[in-house]
This record gives sequence, structure tokens and C-alpha cells, in this order.
Amino acid sequence: MSFECLCEQVYTHPRWPKARRNAFQNLDAGSNLWNQELGIPYDQLLTTSEMADLIRYFQQATSWPNSRASWMPITFRKAVTARISLVNGS
Repeated sequence: MSFECLCEQVYTHPRWPKARRNAFQNLDAGSNLWNQELGIPYDQLLTTSEMADLIRYFQQATSWPNSRASWMPITFRKAVTARISLVNGS
């Protein structure tokens, strides 16, 4: 699964504005969306090492390197899900 697809699937709260097309192909735009809706950008959802890996993978402009970064979708989904639960008070 690509990082963009993962973000689009997780970013589906009914009260949130619809993300513009391809918003999650840009790290700054995607981070800003999470920051607006959850109050936390990528660099606070991920560890320093994970963020460095994410930046490197985006700079390489290749598809998601599953063999080297299988942790990222799981880590990111868990971090976002936990933050959404806090925001919703559950």
C-alpha cells in the first residue's frame, strides 16, 4: 500500500474537510492536513528516524519500499488512530 493511499483511507472523518486531490503526495501538504484536524503534524506522529525514512523515500520518488519500510503503514496508522481517539474523547 502506498503512503498516499494509506493517508487517504485514514483521513476519512466525516467532520473533516475533503483533502484536495493528491494532497498526500506532498509531505508538507499532508502534514498540514493532519495538523489542522488532529493538532499534530507528521514529525510528531512519527519518531525522528521514521520521519527521516519517510523524507528519504519521498525524495527517491519511488513506490513505497515495502521491503525496507513495512513498519511505516502500521506505525502511522496506529499513531493517527490513537490521536483521533483522543480528539474524539473515546
